[in-house]
Amino acid sequence: MFSETVIYSIVDSSYFFLQSLLFLQEIAVAFFVFSNKIYAKWLQNYIWSTDERNYIHQSEMKGDEEESKKAAPDTNGKELAAEIRKQVERQVNVAEKLAKFTPVMEFIEKNMDSLQELLAATEDEKDSEGEIPHFAVPGTTKTKSVYMADRLAELVTEFSKVRNVTQRDIFEAAVIEYLRKYGYRDAVDSLLR
Repeated sequence: MFSETVIYSIVDSSYFFLQSLLFLQEIAVAFFVFSNKIYAKWLQNYIWSTDERNYIHQSEMKGDEEESKKAAPDTNGKELAAEIRKQVERQVNVAEKLAKFTPVMEFIEKNMDSLQELLAATEDEKDSEGEIPHFAVPGTTKTKSVYMADRLAELVTEFSKVRNVTQRDIFEAAVIEYLRKYGYRDAVDSLLR
């Protein structure tokens, strides 16, 4: 009658068809296509677990008396369906609220390294309140003449005396911080390594 390969192909296609029907039924249950009676029957052997925050099949329960006390009380199908709908609506509302923050989260993820450096710098400033940073800059020293307003020059001189720090250290720290802040962070960091 039928060859063995034909029978196997019929069985395989039938199995695939049945599997797809079961999958479609699960989708329909998830989107409230079936009646409340089917919901009740579908959830008949499930118990609400407060620890898992989900329904768990009774066979998976560990047999704890406490868990069975925490289980949801028996309700009819309509109440259960209404509760499920409420929970889904709450989850949709939460998802909509969180969707507003998606661009912010993407920005944070994209700029994570820079943000961590900024936060670390802020923490360093808190830890070193009033301390002047000292940098060991490699290379030979050169003389640079800088023209500035006489009042600013007086402030630098006074600051140098009060804080017991050289004017060279003040200007090196100021220039390094300035270059880092305005686009030369990588070049300065590679120089100081």
